[in-house]
Amino acid sequence: MKQESKNAVRTGVDLTGISRFRTLIADSWKRCENSYGLERYTSPKVNVLDSMSTRLLQEECEEFLRISQAECQQLYEQTCRTGSIVALTNNDSVILKTFGDSSTEEDFKKSYLIPGAIWSEEHQGTNGMGTSIKSNKLVNVHKSDHFFQRYQDLTCISAPIHDHEGRILGALDITTLNPEINPEEQQYTCDLVQAATNYIEYQYFQTRFRETPLLHFHPRRESLQRGSEGLIALDSDNRIIAVNERSLFFLKARSRETLLGKNVNEIFELADSALEYEGHDHSERRRETAVFGRENGRRYIAQLTNQSAGIQKNRTSVIFTSSEESAMDQEKRNLSAFSFEKLSGSDPTMKNICERIKRVLDKEINIMITGETGTGKEEFARTIHTYSKLSDRPFIYLNCSGLTEPELFVELIRSYESDQKSGHNHDAVGTMLEPFGAENQERREFSCTVFLDQVSDLSPVLQQDLLHILQTGQITVPETTLKVTVDWQIISSDCQPLHTIVDENLVRPELYYRLNGINFRLPSIKDREDKEALIQEMLRLENNAVRSPHLSKRATQTLLDYDWPGNFRELKTVLKTATAMSDGRLIQLADLPNLRTHRYDESAMHKPVDDQNGHADSIGESLTPVELAEREAIMDALEECHWNMSRATSVLKMSRSTLYRKIKKYEIEVN
Repeated sequence: MKQESKNAVRTGVDLTGISRFRTLIADSWKRCENSYGLERYTSPKVNVLDSMSTRLLQEECEEFLRISQAECQQLYEQTCRTGSIVALTNNDSVILKTFGDSSTEEDFKKSYLIPGAIWSEEHQGTNGMGTSIKSNKLVNVHKSDHFFQRYQDLTCISAPIHDHEGRILGALDITTLNPEINPEEQQYTCDLVQAATNYIEYQYFQTRFRETPLLHFHPRRESLQRGSEGLIALDSDNRIIAVNERSLFFLKARSRETLLGKNVNEIFELADSALEYEGHDHSERRRETAVFGRENGRRYIAQLTNQSAGIQKNRTSVIFTSSEESAMDQEKRNLSAFSFEKLSGSDPTMKNICERIKRVLDKEINIMITGETGTGKEEFARTIHTYSKLSDRPFIYLNCSGLTEPELFVELIRSYESDQKSGHNHDAVGTMLEPFGAENQERREFSCTVFLDQVSDLSPVLQQDLLHILQTGQITVPETTLKVTVDWQIISSDCQPLHTIVDENLVRPELYYRLNGINFRLPSIKDREDKEALIQEMLRLENNAVRSPHLSKRATQTLLDYDWPGNFRELKTVLKTATAMSDGRLIQLADLPNLRTHRYDESAMHKPVDDQNGHADSIGESLTPVELAEREAIMDALEECHWNMSRATSVLKMSRSTLYRKIKKYEIEVN
């Protein structure tokens, strides 16, 4: 029996789970036998703390539990349909709390998934909670991947949770008894667990440094304040006192020690003024600033916050470019996404749109953009702003969906002075006027670009208010007599086609005629003639200054055949996931994310593209999903290496003899 267990370790354990976890599982099995002396075919002894000890442990971890509880509950609600339970452990793999309904919890009590149960790898062998803490990595322990047979009905996906110093606080685990869970569902659950873990770490970091200025940064603007960004805590001299795990990832830092104690300007190219707070009460800096990593040259969007001032999350994204002209020029050169040339590519329709836009730039003509969701309407609006005469003025993004009457003024202009008695917190005119000098403040005027997203969702009352502002060119600050003259470029957008907006009176005619100086509809990805070049460019942008992996022919063809209902937004997500799943050099078909989620043709995914000998269909029917994925991976590697066997063995990380054996097994014709 023991010899059979050792053979399983040598051959990579079980192949039914996700392949990227195979090494982690094999290493765990080796520890179980060689370090812990566990016997696979015996019954493990389950240690459970008594109720008093469990309560004392929960009290000891009270802050960790409080911060994690909401995210754990939400994670359960996202996965409950699969018959799962969510568990949170401390750093010794002792379950602190489980999340599930009463019927589900009863099912899992038989497997001792209960508070107080000790699931360390030393006691319970290879398992999600214990192995994730031991390896300090996300793990997927699927059925027979478990060391002990007793747990081989379970699929456990777990990830460690870290504190601000990188120490493990505990693990977040999802365990399911569902016998039908497939690799796509497992991968989806892995993504959910990792996202939840990131958010708990984010909340923990913010709680620990609630009295400290925090610099948030992320390569993508829309990911700020979402829990996935880098966080850097600063002292009064702008020196780094703590960083989270995501900061190390984004900056490619070897350790925290390489960052701690440094001035933030040693890490980022960032003007000193960008770190000054807005108000005298050290309130949150609501502007986002483009910065560049000094080591890797990568561009990030950064935002400085200070929670101690009682800040509420900002709902308006306002971009202020650097005050130095050279920095502005550099920004325009580096903002690949905000370039007409990059946005248009080689597609004739997009080129025509860009030419039309250039003709009306700076001519006080309002612009209306329509297009399917995810076609890049906001990116196009920011590009227009970047190349306009207002590029050194604010870009104000307003999501019209759900906006109420009072919020229009709070979001659009903010108040000139903070009204401490009424509880208003920097409503906005002061925030906008402050950077433009005392002279402008005396004249009570400012210039900016305003982007109205989903304009058809504006209520009739708000449409009337906006129409009045456009007609008079002035804003009256609420609860004051102060009038502010505005000089702005209005860009509006909507997912609805233009004829629908007009025919269904979604926007009142008087307002529509003022907003629609010129209009155009962005084509969806499926309608563009430069789809392949577009995908390659998006892959390059997604990796920014980091070297981009290549797409295999099969992966490329799958992406080209897909209709992309989510357009650029969906494409970004797919490429981001595929990049993470790849080996960093080549994205293969197996690296593409959950095809069911992205509505790929599943039959097409499992059908070999190459039908060289007429055997592709027949052999495909005789292979298991794992074997089929391996055949496709070998085909991809051979094609990418131009059938050079030495290079292919290096890419596949297998010996030449193994490669030839698998070529024969899978009936691959060697060119």
